[in-house]
Amino acid sequence: MGLDLIGSTIVWIMLIGGISFLFRKKISSFIRKIPLPNSLLFLIVGTVYSIFEENINCPPAGCVLIPFTIPIFILFLMIHLIILKISRIKNFYHGVLIFGLIGWVAEFALGSHKEVLWSSPIVAIIMSIWTIFTYSIIVIIPVTILLENKK
Repeated sequence: MGLDLIGSTIVWIMLIGGISFLFRKKISSFIRKIPLPNSLLFLIVGTVYSIFEENINCPPAGCVLIPFTIPIFILFLMIHLIILKISRIKNFYHGVLIFGLIGWVAEFALGSHKEVLWSSPIVAIIMSIWTIFTYSIIVIIPVTILLENKK
């Protein structure tokens, strides 16, 4: 069941994002104990977070358990994984911000936010910040899984 903007902000950004950020090293070290390659763990965990996010912010995706947008998220996660693998990024914040920007471009070019750009500048700014935060939260744990091994 979807929440309104205030409810989804509290649940997704503050609760899930906050817990993921504060405990990212503990959570990622626990997940890395699973005997799978870190790249696959990155994709699996990112997909789980994507499903979570789409069910919290669900009106654009239709409020179903596994919305039609998940294959698109998996594609974005794969692009992000490739960028992280071939780049020399070792900074957690840069790694997370890249996915936020991928999401921002996708939402404003193709997604549910494309009309927002033409509505008003303040709404476009607020939705830009919201979108970057929302997409960034999806990869807090996956980026930590990858970058912990690069150090």
